[in-house]
Amino acid sequence: MSKVLKASFPPSQGVNGLRPDAFYRGEIALLNATSTTGLLVQGMHSRLQQALFPAPIFATAQHILANDLLRGRLHHLRRQLYTDQVILKVLATIVTELATELKWPELPFVDLPRLRAIVPQMHQLSAATDAFSAHRDTWYANPPAQINLWIPLGDYPATQTFVFYPDCFSRAVKNNSESFDYEHWRATVGWQSLQKPESAIYPQALELQVEEPLGFACEAGQRLLFSGSHLHQPLPNNGENIRFSLDLRLVCRSDFIQKRGTPQTDNRSQGSTWPEFVSLAAWQ
Repeated sequence: MSKVLKASFPPSQGVNGLRPDAFYRGEIALLNATSTTGLLVQGMHSRLQQALFPAPIFATAQHILANDLLRGRLHHLRRQLYTDQVILKVLATIVTELATELKWPELPFVDLPRLRAIVPQMHQLSAATDAFSAHRDTWYANPPAQINLWIPLGDYPATQTFVFYPDCFSRAVKNNSESFDYEHWRATVGWQSLQKPESAIYPQALELQVEEPLGFACEAGQRLLFSGSHLHQPLPNNGENIRFSLDLRLVCRSDFIQKRGTPQTDNRSQGSTWPEFVSLAAWQ
């Protein structure tokens, strides 16, 4: 990997040019942490420590908890976050501050937060193969106007995060998104389910001819923003600690209604996740 995204645009500096349409054109931004994302990181660390007891350090809980127990505990925590009013309120503040900082014309709608946990050597498990595939979120019936907000809960090197393939942003890539139907997915699989049927379809690139990927190192609480149409791929975790992160999907309602967003050059998925999005007022 020869290209690495650098942190930019501290809150004290101008950020003109990072309105939603910039991300529809392929912009990727790694923004500095704020005091509010710091509160989120602290709150999530506390919840992870409680959820993964008796592990003395939650980031290395894989050495104490058996794999099935670890997965079960994380699954339970993920479901708790959906109704955790403290975390949801902090996330609402983070998104509001972000939209103000970047001078967005309106506050975006959001869907439920997703806690990610990439356990060391997880990529070697056959059941986890799909989790490390190159994909666009729009192949999962996500709106063309979707902007992803990814917040790391720890400091991670570029070798343990994920990579983008910017040269594929507006170029068609062979994939199996035509097999993905969102309503069927919701009924039979669901996001971050503990068990998945053998017939589950995970849209992914079937052929990948790219130039240099774009990776990034990160610090806890930073804010990574990118279009849901960016082709990206998680990297294997060959470190000692579990890689934890929290992410949201943001959509400006007016852009969705007026069908603004990224061109869908190769997306053939059916349905839409838009009904899952809510106003930030629901979390405040």
